[in-house]
Amino acid sequence: MSIRNSYFKYLVNNYLDVINVEGFDITQIIPETIKKRTLQYLTDCDFITNWFMDLYEKTNDERDLIQLKDTYEEFKVGDVYINMSKKDKRTYNKSYFTEKIQNNIILKYHYKEREQRKEIVKKYGKTEMKQVIWGFKLKTSNEEDYGEDDE
Repeated sequence: MSIRNSYFKYLVNNYLDVINVEGFDITQIIPETIKKRTLQYLTDCDFITNWFMDLYEKTNDERDLIQLKDTYEEFKVGDVYINMSKKDKRTYNKSYFTEKIQNNIILKYHYKEREQRKEIVKKYGKTEMKQVIWGFKLKTSNEEDYGEDDE
């Protein structure tokens, strides 16, 4: 029993030495597989992320923009919102929806409060766009997506 206790004390003391070093970053000791599984779990638990990823696709073009007002309108006519209770519908108003997108673990990096770059003005014909998500576009629907047979 004393060997186990002394070994345990040794492990704890060495671990604390590593943590107490200045500039210690916990992400250095977390394996990539754990990070990926955690991210997958968090996205699976958030139905707004799942809904968004089903409707929109990620692009490499930073000029692809989606305004949150359009996204919220799409959300309101979708099955998820229609099947909500009245209480949940009151909760998922536009400001709450915007807040969920702003704080989302994936989408928050693509959110901009205001966009007014020259190439955006040229592409969309607007001098300024508010509350946008860049790098995503609406998925195009193909007949194959509807499960039709190819004969």
